[in-house]
Amino acid sequence: MSEVIIPNVTRDDRIGSVFNHLFRIIAESEKLEGKVLWNFQDVHFFHPFFVFPFSLYRYELSNKKNVECKGMNDVVQSYFSTIKFFDFMDLREIGDFNNVLKCYKEKSYTPICRFSLSDKNIERMQSIIKDVILQQIKLPINIESHLSYMLGEFVCNMEEHSQGKYGYIFSQYLKKEKSLYLCLADDGISIYSSYIFKEKHLDKIDEYESSALRLAKAGYSSKDRPEAENRGYGISTNSNLLVKGFGGAFFILSGGAFHREEAENNIFIELPKSIRWNGTIILMKIPLSEAKNVNLYKYMER
Repeated sequence: MSEVIIPNVTRDDRIGSVFNHLFRIIAESEKLEGKVLWNFQDVHFFHPFFVFPFSLYRYELSNKKNVECKGMNDVVQSYFSTIKFFDFMDLREIGDFNNVLKCYKEKSYTPICRFSLSDKNIERMQSIIKDVILQQIKLPINIESHLSYMLGEFVCNMEEHSQGKYGYIFSQYLKKEKSLYLCLADDGISIYSSYIFKEKHLDKIDEYESSALRLAKAGYSSKDRPEAENRGYGISTNSNLLVKGFGGAFFILSGGAFHREEAENNIFIELPKSIRWNGTIILMKIPLSEAKNVNLYKYMER
């Protein structure tokens, strides 16, 4: 039986570059018939931006094929168990979010959580997760409000735009780098498909999905409400706040295209037809040591 060698992905030099490794794993795994064997013999640590989408892909693949893992050392097994790599913390099944999540307030991470995008308690859920993350990193009140704004906007936009069933969230604070790594995803129809479905701004979209990311970055919304114009998916305001305010980095992969934004790197890339991500995934690197005197309203200006 053929196997896929899983690489030791410890860095993400350009935000989102971890997907180079993941797309190789996906391509090799999809070619295999029947059982898929993943060999972890070379793995000692995973970067948060790799482990999150890798976990989501494992779940998707396991619904189609039998996925077996071998060669995993005790450290990796413990890490996977800790962050719920194999079995997400399913918030749909938790009655008291606050009681379950409060134990993470003294830790440096939140596990990979799955939540229903149609749940009437979604606002309460996101509020509790925000409180947990902010308690972990213990920031000044003004900085807390900015991070709270970003997280709330992205979860809200997943709920309104994606038409997906589930949303996912994961965070990890790496003390050595003094950075918070925040990951969000949905299993929806992609940003491009949302514009098409809502028949919004079709005159500005060509056949390339990257054009939809450019449109969302420019602030064009797929919402039907007139007052929503130039609000977009929260990409424009939030990426400006993250990159220019916090000095961080932003990455969004949706369907067949991705957008990367860093201090001196702002690109939109159309992926080959053979590569596609089902839904939308957002990665945010937030260097907290640089987050001083950030004026939220400055980056909300048009």
